[in-house]
Amino acid sequence: MTETVVDASSVSPEVLIWLKRANDGHYFIERCPNRSDAICNFFKVPESLAIKWIRLPAEDAWIAMEKYVGAAPV
Repeated sequence: MTETVVDASSVSPEVLIWLKRANDGHYFIERCPNRSDAICNFFKVPESLAIKWIRLPAEDAWIAMEKYVGAAPV
């Protein structure tokens, strides 16, 4: 079971991205291309970054998470 703590899925029509917290307390990014045949990727995130992203508006969190996974220019 997981809890979505940042839902940035509405920011981009091409990439859906969420920051989630697992039952054991660790944070991870779930990133999916917005296609029916897409395969989602998961990236573990340090708690210190997750806490910063939780406080951001969705668009800023989306950019930060995309940079973290290496999908957006720095």
